[in-house]
Formats: sequence, structure tokens, C-alpha cells
Amino acid sequence: DFTQRHQKGLDVVLGHESAVLILDDTEPVWVKHKDNLILMERYHFFASSCRQFGFNCKSLSELKSDESEADGALATVLEVLKQIHRMFFDQKLGDNLVELDV
Repeated sequence: DFTQRHQKGLDVVLGHESAVLILDDTEPVWVKHKDNLILMERYHFFASSCRQFGFNCKSLSELKSDESEADGALATVLEVLKQIHRMFFDQKLGDNLVELDV
């Protein structure tokens, strides 16, 4: 969410910025929080998204299909999130989660 036009920010998030990960496909809107951003592949499920970004092809919804469950954009970013989660909650790092930074 955002409170400034054409920018997204963490000012609407209740919590420490250091504990927030952002998944987005548009880097320029996160000027103040690029350190928190995981830039991901744009996901074009609907026809309107394909048209908006200049793709002249059928969308996944039109094909009545979805991306590859094993190696699609969403599966890839899920694996990244799982790895970050494991690292963040690794017992070897101690019990003080307040001092950890994602």
C-alpha cells in the first residue's frame, strides 16, 4: 500500500522495516525501501496484464492454464522466501529476532 502518489512505502506497515520483505515486479515505486525489495518476474495471468505491458499473446487465464508449478515465477520466489525464512529463524543466530535484519 502507499500514502504517496506513484510511490509505495512501508509507512503503512506496523512493524520494524528491518523485518519486512517486499515482493514486487516494479522497482521504481520502492525508492525508499530498495534494500527490502525482492524484484520478481512479472506475473501475467489476466489478458489485461498482457495488453498493458505490450505482450501480444494469450494470457494464462485465456489458455485456462497456469505457470509451471515447479519452475514458474511464483514457485521460484517461494523457494527464495523459504530460504530467507530458514536463515532468519536459524537457531544458531540466537533468540533476539529484534536485532536481525532480513
